[in-house]
Amino acid sequence: MSSVLTLTTLDLNGLDLDTVGKALFQQLIIYKVENAEIKVPAQFVDKAQAVINRLASQMPDLIPVQFHYMLNKYGFDDAIAVLLPNLKLEDLDKYAMYKAYLEQARFYEFSKTLEMFNDIQDKFTAIDENLNFNVEQLKAMWQEASQI
Repeated sequence: MSSVLTLTTLDLNGLDLDTVGKALFQQLIIYKVENAEIKVPAQFVDKAQAVINRLASQMPDLIPVQFHYMLNKYGFDDAIAVLLPNLKLEDLDKYAMYKAYLEQARFYEFSKTLEMFNDIQDKFTAIDENLNFNVEQLKAMWQEASQI
């Protein structure tokens, strides 16, 4: 009696086949490339898709010129100039951390920047309602800045 293995096509989230194949191989996930798609057995679908989603969500680090380009282009620089003096009076530790990160980092990580943004987003939008960005918009800005 032969058994037929059912394969499920994965969503590559815009990643190329080679990158996804290597990531799945590293996680010991069995896959097949067919018609420019990657397919996996049903028992590996959730794990494989999680690997792909994690890989797709990774953002490049920015160097200072790229990071400050993004801040300046989208108006964060003006809002930060308004926020920092008040933050210094309210919470000196947070002020010191933000100021050091903004001015002295050798590189900027998306996840850390997003965490800081989420922490003060309401203050940004109170200063300028145009600074009300969602994560996907921030990712697009980040990607744009990474090309500078």
